[in-house]
Amino acid sequence: MLRIMKYFILIVLAINNLFSETLDIKYYGHFFWEIKTQTTKVYLLGSIHMATEKFYPLPEIIEAAFIESDSLAVEFNINNVDPLQMMNFGLMTNQTLKDVLNEESYNLLLKAFEKANIPIALFMNVKPWLAAMMVSNMNLLTDSIKPELGFDLYFLNKAADQKGIIELESLKEQLEIFNDDLKDFQNEFVKFSLLNPNNSLEMINTYYKLWNSNDIEGLEKIISEEFSDKQFQPIKEALYTKRNYKMAERIFKFFKTKKTYFVVIGAAHLIGKDGVIEILKRKFNK
Repeated sequence: MLRIMKYFILIVLAINNLFSETLDIKYYGHFFWEIKTQTTKVYLLGSIHMATEKFYPLPEIIEAAFIESDSLAVEFNINNVDPLQMMNFGLMTNQTLKDVLNEESYNLLLKAFEKANIPIALFMNVKPWLAAMMVSNMNLLTDSIKPELGFDLYFLNKAADQKGIIELESLKEQLEIFNDDLKDFQNEFVKFSLLNPNNSLEMINTYYKLWNSNDIEGLEKIISEEFSDKQFQPIKEALYTKRNYKMAERIFKFFKTKKTYFVVIGAAHLIGKDGVIEILKRKFNK
């Protein structure tokens, strides 16, 4: 019996020691971190989801870290998205945009579609969150701004057939945020999306300046200003805070292995007191 108790104590100590290792965190600039223990290494790159050619070539240290890594982890693998699944989540039955939006939000959406030279009538049965996202991207896409230039797709395409790809979320989980968490905040989401065009060419250029000058505080300031209006706080909670904790929990599990991971998630998810970096620090210090 005594021998069994000794083995039990040794097992408990081994498990505790796994997460009491010295945590080494380095910031290399360009929203790029390395978190390392004695057994595991995790690189974290803050992604610009839609970018321009001026971001490339990426710094050599980022490319070298990707080559070194065993697996690529992303929010979700956009190359595996089923358009039908997305539309099923995003369509309304027996309702139209006019039925579910107030006059202010509907008019904002109407003007955005007019700017894109697309009749809103074609999207009247699309849920407000999807309509707002679609028209925002329609007005953004130019010859210089392309989704394939975003860091997520860039590394997903490089990883194809070469590295394991890990999804920190599923498409279903992301879509459920809009259908469940934000169900009662559709007017606010439309206003947030169209009044804070964070994917405009001007904003992409601002992101480039912040990224190129390693200005984390500048990015934190932009995010703080975007959500300064109290009506947008539920959106911040659903799109950032709640997801940050979930993604951090999944990244934390990487440290139970003896591998090297290259993680690419939106830059805004990594920074601030409720960002993934700080959440991971707190989890290790428990």
